[in-house]
Amino acid sequence: MQAFAAAMPSLGWSGDDFCTWAGVRCFDTNVSFVDVGSLATGTLPEMPDDVDYSLVKLDEINLFNQNAGVTGSLPSSWSKLHKVRTINLGYTSISGTLPASWSSMSSLKFLTLSFTDVFGTLPAAWDSMPSIEIILMSTTQLSGTLPEEWSTMPSVRRIHLQQCHLHGSFPASWAEMPSLERLGLQQNDFCGCVPDSWLASPTLWVGVNAKHRMPDCATAHACAETTTPEPVPSSSASAGGVSGSSSSSTATTAEPAPSTTTTMHPTTTARPTPAPPPCLVPNCLVCVADNSMGCSECYSGYVLTAGGGCMKRVGEDAAAFPVGPAAAVVSAAVVVVGAVLA
Repeated sequence: MQAFAAAMPSLGWSGDDFCTWAGVRCFDTNVSFVDVGSLATGTLPEMPDDVDYSLVKLDEINLFNQNAGVTGSLPSSWSKLHKVRTINLGYTSISGTLPASWSSMSSLKFLTLSFTDVFGTLPAAWDSMPSIEIILMSTTQLSGTLPEEWSTMPSVRRIHLQQCHLHGSFPASWAEMPSLERLGLQQNDFCGCVPDSWLASPTLWVGVNAKHRMPDCATAHACAETTTPEPVPSSSASAGGVSGSSSSSTATTAEPAPSTTTTMHPTTTARPTPAPPPCLVPNCLVCVADNSMGCSECYSGYVLTAGGGCMKRVGEDAAAFPVGPAAAVVSAAVVVVGAVLA
């Protein structure tokens, strides 16, 4: 909490007892709910080194919809927060790459970075996240390919990566994710066809551009073959005094796909079916139709608020949490933390 107070002085937090800070509520379960409205401005803080993180019960970091107020990159040191279950930074101005170190966040279930400026590739190391269920990173600057390693994620149910700059083929091994239900990949630069293993799953919904489902997808949108060039021997003086002769090896490379493809298949003949918007409400199981910021069903252990948010229960007493628009997490920046145990 002190790290957030220092990085975002606009909150006006001071002192050591964060339970007395404006907007902070502490309960017997050692969980605090912070509703700071639109006050959060500043950069995401690094976590200090002089803390025993086994005693820190930080549960949720939610700065959703702060737009230009929240900037900076994703702190690698957040990997120390082993109890965090939710990180929602959608609709902020954060940038930078995805920290591979976050793979150690063993409790993380919900991650959304949609509508931010994060860039770079998807970390293969994230395959070791045992609890991750929801990954929402659509409309970002992410690039690269879909990592084969993610096929071993045991708990992920939804991955939304629409409108990024991803390319390459679709890894057939992703069908091996035992819990995967929804996969949104529209408006990227992929090639080839949707794998049969994806289409064969009765429980998996796949959103891709229509061209990847066409009968000629393997040829009309073929993936370029990547051939490792043969090493060229160092040019040493030859006995005949002829240097740079035709002795240099020529590696066979794949011919590029014909440039006339677009004339054979006009883009106006087939339009992809619009995908439902990704649900951006933390701890929401199902969002209201066509409304990514209004929840209709929350995860177990959370109660639906009048404002369309999901608030954590205190035991069986959901009344301990405010109910109404002011409590909706979709319209406020939320940081849920637990007290540091003595």
